[in-house]
Amino acid sequence: MKNKNIDNLHTSGKSSTNIQSKRIKGFGYQVLGFGSGGAAAAAPFGVDYLVVAGGGSGASNDGTGAAGAGAGGYRNSFCNSCAPTLCATLCTTYKVTIGAGGTGLSAPAYGAGRAGNPSSWDTCGVGTTITSAKGGQGSSCGTGFPGGSGGGGAGFQSGAGGSGNSPAAPAPLGGPQGNDGGAGSEPPRQGGGGGGSGAAGGASGGAGGCGTSNSITGCAVVYAGGGGGGPGGGAPSNGGGGTAVGSSNAAANTGGGSGANTGTAATGNGGSGVVIIRYPAAAIPLVTVSPGTNTKNTVPAGCGYAKYTVTGCFAVGSG
Repeated sequence: MKNKNIDNLHTSGKSSTNIQSKRIKGFGYQVLGFGSGGAAAAAPFGVDYLVVAGGGSGASNDGTGAAGAGAGGYRNSFCNSCAPTLCATLCTTYKVTIGAGGTGLSAPAYGAGRAGNPSSWDTCGVGTTITSAKGGQGSSCGTGFPGGSGGGGAGFQSGAGGSGNSPAAPAPLGGPQGNDGGAGSEPPRQGGGGGGSGAAGGASGGAGGCGTSNSITGCAVVYAGGGGGGPGGGAPSNGGGGTAVGSSNAAANTGGGSGANTGTAATGNGGSGVVIIRYPAAAIPLVTVSPGTNTKNTVPAGCGYAKYTVTGCFAVGSG
């Protein structure tokens, strides 16, 4: 399948379901049809996206002040008036990268957790790649780590929470990505919860920040919740984040951060990321996804969507 290096953005409305046959203006550029002499063919069609990165893993130490991890970055255009749809063009293949969650610490564990990994949808290298940042790991000493959502600050040295939405993602491209981690405190020595896409992490043994509900697939799912801080910090019930004082993994393909642990016990893995691309009904026969682990489905409204749980490709045929 042949790639075309053209501008892949446009500002058509979210309700558009037609593959048009005219030229479309995209942020100051003309998107031309394929064929000799620039003759107009079927023009790009609008797609919505959800791109969630892998969440971080929580910290562990021999005290009680380890911090929970931040959720992976969350970028979304679906039902988001600030973020215009992107364009998918005919005869084009787009790479989708799914970020793994941060690996949890094995017992006897002492130290900070591990960061998650970015997820992205590469739109042909023309400046419109949507990349969600890794989830910040939980800290065992001092300030939390930055990320899509920041990891919590440690109780030792009363660390501040790590910064969320780092690096900053603009609202017109699906940002901001997430929130700050919660601060730790001493005394008593308590770690902060990791930040989530919906809220900052709780301070001093607090819960991870809540995730965000999204219905891009036609069903509401909550993504990118933070992990709880130690000791005893909970996590959002549906946010994908792990509870503190335990070795449970954050839910796969939600981008959740895992919780802290104490007494050098193991911590869970951060949740892996996910990418979902929603497109109009007229494009359903044109779209293929690979590899087969990824899926292509329809929603009750008649639109189609591709869900990526592993790295692969989103391909649009010629019709």
